[in-house]
Amino acid sequence: MQLTHIDRYTDIAKLISDIGLGDSISASALTADILIVPLGYNDAPYAFPQRTDELFQFCQENNLKIEILVDDDKYEEIELNSHVMRLGKIIVKDLALPLFISVLGAYIYENTRNDFDTDEVVEFVAPTEVEFEMEVIDSLQQRKSMTFKFKGEAKEFTVAAEEIKKIWDEH
Repeated sequence: MQLTHIDRYTDIAKLISDIGLGDSISASALTADILIVPLGYNDAPYAFPQRTDELFQFCQENNLKIEILVDDDKYEEIELNSHVMRLGKIIVKDLALPLFISVLGAYIYENTRNDFDTDEVVEFVAPTEVEFEMEVIDSLQQRKSMTFKFKGEAKEFTVAAEEIKKIWDEH
């Protein structure tokens, strides 16, 4: 498992402006607790990892205020066929962090359930890896934001989640 973190500051209003979002999504993004940021890929600057829409729906169903930072007509998903669950870059307000981590853990479990059930693990199939970048921002803007990068087996997410919360709380 790899979990790294760095201090940084992202200006949400500037990010929204740089992406060039329409008025309705801009307004929604400014009030959202979680933002999914486009990764961009070659000639697709507004590309997201495959199944981003599923993560978005899952979060909405669990009462999180979430927005994908792209206008609907520019949304693209890049499908990289591998045994890696790429969740992309996510910005989370600190007040929503505990709930988001819980929901994200449930989402990862739902989509990698066989990795957790040792009776059904097939020997020649590698466990699903999960990777994401999550920036936690201070809602009151009294301290720098912090970016966490995680890459590891799905079943290692619980340990990483606790470490993320601990590091943020001590920050």
